[in-house]
Amino acid sequence: MTNSLFPRRSLVLAGALGTLLIASWPATAQQPAPLPPGSPLTGRPDTDDAKKLAPVPSPPLATAADKLPIEFTYG
Repeated sequence: MTNSLFPRRSLVLAGALGTLLIASWPATAQQPAPLPPGSPLTGRPDTDDAKKLAPVPSPPLATAADKLPIEFTYG
C-alpha cells in the first residue's frame, strides 16, 4: 500500500509544479512598454507617491472665429 502512494504523490506534485510554471510564464514574458520620446512621465521618480501624481492636461484651444458654424435665420 505504501508503494502505490509514492508514485501517485509524485505525479500530483509534478502536475502542480507544472501548472504553476505554465500559469506564471505569461506574467514573466510581459514587459512594460517604453515611454515615447517627449513624454511628460520621462524622468519621474519611481516611488508610490510619484505614481499617484499625473500630468494635468491643458485646456483645449479655442476654435478660431472663422471656423465657428454660424447660421443666420431671419423669420
